[in-house]
Amino acid sequence: MQLSDQLTAEMLLNVLLFIPLGVMLPLLWNNCGFLQTVGTGFLLSGLIELSQLFNFRATDINDLLMNTIGVLLGYVIFLLFFRRVTVCLADTSDTITIAGWGSCLLAFAVYALLASPSWMLFSF
Repeated sequence: MQLSDQLTAEMLLNVLLFIPLGVMLPLLWNNCGFLQTVGTGFLLSGLIELSQLFNFRATDINDLLMNTIGVLLGYVIFLLFFRRVTVCLADTSDTITIAGWGSCLLAFAVYALLASPSWMLFSF
């Protein structure tokens, strides 16, 4: 695998790992709009990158940008698919809570799949 292919794969994984956050935040909090969602994703990604300074890992601005793009794509997915569902179910708070926690479980499952060491056995 060439270096450019490896960088592209890492960038793609950074985007994919933060898509669930972009879907989850508006589902959990009804008043979470575009700026709040993308801003929260940017700040969370920034905190992750800053924490890597203290455990001797490499920090990279590309990770910050790709993670923020992942949150942005997640928010677009929320607008296209989940917003219509939650508007129809907005009269009962239990259904929105179930949708929010379901997206949390989905985010954890995607993270566990992509972050597991067995994932690295596959080459792009």
